Amino acid sequence: MNYNLKDYYYHTISKDDENYTYEILENVLRDKQLKSQQLLGKNENKYNGSNYISLASYSNNNEYKSFIIDRDNFNNSKLSNMFDNYNSYLDYMKLDSRLEKPLSKEEFFYKNNTNDKMDYYKYLDSITRTYPVDISYLYSKTNDNIYKFIIEMIDTDILDCFPSENSFDEYIRYSKGVTFVFPKSIKVEEVTIIPNLPFDIENKLIDYISNQSNRYSNLIGEVQVKDYIDIDSSIGIIISDNLDINKINNILNKYNYDKRIFKLVNNKLV
Repeated sequence: MNYNLKDYYYHTISKDDENYTYEILENVLRDKQLKSQQLLGKNENKYNGSNYISLASYSNNNEYKSFIIDRDNFNNSKLSNMFDNYNSYLDYMKLDSRLEKPLSKEEFFYKNNTNDKMDYYKYLDSITRTYPVDISYLYSKTNDNIYKFIIEMIDTDILDCFPSENSFDEYIRYSKGVTFVFPKSIKVEEVTIIPNLPFDIENKLIDYISNQSNRYSNLIGEVQVKDYIDIDSSIGIIISDNLDINKINNILNKYNYDKRIFKLVNNKLV
C-alpha cells in the first residue's frame, strides 16, 4: 500500500530528550490519548494555548520567506520606499533565511556550556534574516483584528518578521521523537496562518488570542484539535533513527499498540 504524506496529519511527542520520549510515549499509550496542555496540567505560552493540540500536515514550501504584497499594492505601500522596484522586493523576499551556517544544538550547548534551549533559539534568531511585512495591508485585506492589534503595538505599517516556518519540516521531518500518524478523516480546526513575528510582539499577541475562538499559528500546515485525540484513530507511528527500537517495541507491546511502524524516507512513508 502506498502512503501519500499529504493524506495524513502528524503529531510528534518530544523532540530532544530521548529518555523523556520513552516516558511520554508510555504515558500516551497508557491513557490512549494525546492531551492538551490543560489536561496535562501544563500552561506554556503557545499559539495553540492550553486547550488545543497542534498537528502538522505536509505542505510545500513557498519560494518567498514571508507574506508578500502584490505589485499594485506595493506601489501604495511604504515597502516601495525600501526597495528600488517591485522585482527587487521579490528578490529580497526569496533570499536565504540564514546569515551564516548555524551550529547544531549539541554544538551550541558544548561551545557555550549550557543546556538552555531558549539560549539556542535566541542564537538562531541572531543569525536569521528578517523580512519586511506590510501589516496594514494584511489588515485591509483580511479585516482580522489580530493585525489591528499588531499595528497598535508597533505604531507603523511595516514589521520585520522572521521567515515563515513549515510545521512538517520543523516538527516532523527533523524530529528526534515518536510521531503519531492520523488520517485526515479526523476532526480538526483550521487555523489562520500569520507572519512569524518578533519574539516580544509574539508573546503579547499570544496572550491576546489565548481566549479567542479563532485559532492562529505562524507555522504553515498546522491544524489543531481541541482537548485530546484518541490514539486508536492513528494508523501508525514514525520512529526517529536516534531512538532505541527495542525500547520502543517493549513499550508498544506493553500497551498492545499494534499499528504500523513507519519510516520517513525521501518524502515517503515506508
